[in-house]
Amino acid sequence: MSYEAIVLELMGRIQTLENEMKQANAAILGLESRMKTGETEEDKYSPDRNETIEKSAVSYGRINEEMMLACYEAGKRLYQNPRLDISKLASGVAQSTAMNRNSAFMFIYVVDCMLKGEVYKRAISMQAQRLCLGKIQVEFGDAQLRTALEAVRAHIVYREECGHTVDGVVAVLKDFERML
Repeated sequence: MSYEAIVLELMGRIQTLENEMKQANAAILGLESRMKTGETEEDKYSPDRNETIEKSAVSYGRINEEMMLACYEAGKRLYQNPRLDISKLASGVAQSTAMNRNSAFMFIYVVDCMLKGEVYKRAISMQAQRLCLGKIQVEFGDAQLRTALEAVRAHIVYREECGHTVDGVVAVLKDFERML
């Protein structure tokens, strides 16, 4: 296993632990709140209340378009200047957008791989795939888009080998192939 793959695997595990910690902290805050308000044991199982906690926990970790664009720009800078430190770029994106640093690191890595035409081993959303490929086409042209699509094809093969479904990624790939 390569050093890069190990680092990415560890970053993924750290992100999972951070998300679990956020959920635990949300649960603790909920308990403290109930203790202060005198909420009963039965009240904490109210469907309305649990739905609210679930929604806030889910929306907290969403990557919005501002974050995606910042990561794309950082990934583009890394591609153009490989001497840049991806960790520093990720920290900059995290500070400027309030994005999780590990998520930024992985997103920047994906953009760099797309621009190089190399397999990337981290998944990003279909919206993020479309945004990146669209920006690559506009900023670099069709030749660079072809290179990026090679990276997407390699990513699809990698994900399939890992047993993941890739229907969404395949749909994005086909959409961009039709544009060429």
